[in-house]
Amino acid sequence: MRRNNDRIQRNEERKESLIDSLRFPKDICMGAMKVTLTGNREAWIENYRGLLDRT
Repeated sequence: MRRNNDRIQRNEERKESLIDSLRFPKDICMGAMKVTLTGNREAWIENYRGLLDRT
C-alpha cells in the first residue's frame, strides 16, 4: 500500500513539474477549483465536482 502511495505522489510531482516547465496555468491542468466573484450576489465555481446546483 505504501509503495502505491509513493508512486501516486511521484506522479503528481512529475505532473506539477511538467506544468511548471511549460508555464501552463496550474488551476486548469491540476484540476483545482476556481471561484470567481462577479458581484454582490453571484459567484462562478469551476472544476468542483461535488456541487451540482445552488440558487
